Amino acid sequence: VIQYDPTCSVYDSSLFYTLKRNSRFRYRNYEFTDSFRCNSLGLRDDESSLHKPAIICLGDSYTMGWGVRQNETFAEQLSHLSGYTVLNTGISSYGTARELKNLYRLDTSGLKYLIIQYCQNDEEENDAFVKAGHHLNISPEQAYVSAGNVHYWNRRWFPGKHFISFCKLNTSRKLYQFMHRGNDTAAGEGVSRPEKPAQLFADILAHSSIDFSKVTVFVIDLNGKASLNNHFINRVAVLAQSPEYSNRFQNNLVMVPVADLLTADDYYILDPHLKRSGHKKIADRLYQLITARQ
Repeated sequence: VIQYDPTCSVYDSSLFYTLKRNSRFRYRNYEFTDSFRCNSLGLRDDESSLHKPAIICLGDSYTMGWGVRQNETFAEQLSHLSGYTVLNTGISSYGTARELKNLYRLDTSGLKYLIIQYCQNDEEENDAFVKAGHHLNISPEQAYVSAGNVHYWNRRWFPGKHFISFCKLNTSRKLYQFMHRGNDTAAGEGVSRPEKPAQLFADILAHSSIDFSKVTVFVIDLNGKASLNNHFINRVAVLAQSPEYSNRFQNNLVMVPVADLLTADDYYILDPHLKRSGHKKIADRLYQLITARQ
């Protein structure tokens, strides 16, 4: 994970970590090698894009472009299609709460369109944020260093490592199944799966400093191919039209469906992220929606 590699990322007291500022590096995986060029705010974009961007993309590793070259991200491709300055602020494992805090340190004086990429693993951070009274609790630097040490040893190979890892994983699964016996029925009787994440997301946006009278916000849900669906954005769309939120969002919260766009061929085999073709499809759809709003 790139966020805990000291050659790529650095601790940040407001966001826990960012990419290394003013840096260049390569990150290798089994299926690809990525080159990164980061600006002075630790974002995978150039310095000029920090000045009055018309479009800002918030998100995690899907937006950052894990698995594609810097000029192949949907943010960069959208910039070429639209002619707008587009700033890519995606950073691995950020939830919606941190993505918005990241936004608040940026130049938004020219902002017209905000793209927020959601992922199902954002729920944990978003839930903690709302329960803390819309406050983002950031762990101390030592916690980041410790996580980096774990990451270091996870990347090292030693005889028997894979066998030991398999045994630990199998034991953990059996323990989880034992601890959660009988919980499936209870869970089924409660709130349906997309409802809580969507409620948290809508609540966070409603309490944000986004001026929906001036900025159109597009919401896109990206996950691995096995979890690709529109359930989350469909639920957010319903909430956006409800009396609780409709005045706040002013019909400027727009859903971006992608379940009909992306196929297995747009994903890597081992890694759950998108290839260039997937980013191209997303950029095209965003451009169509932006053009329609104009």
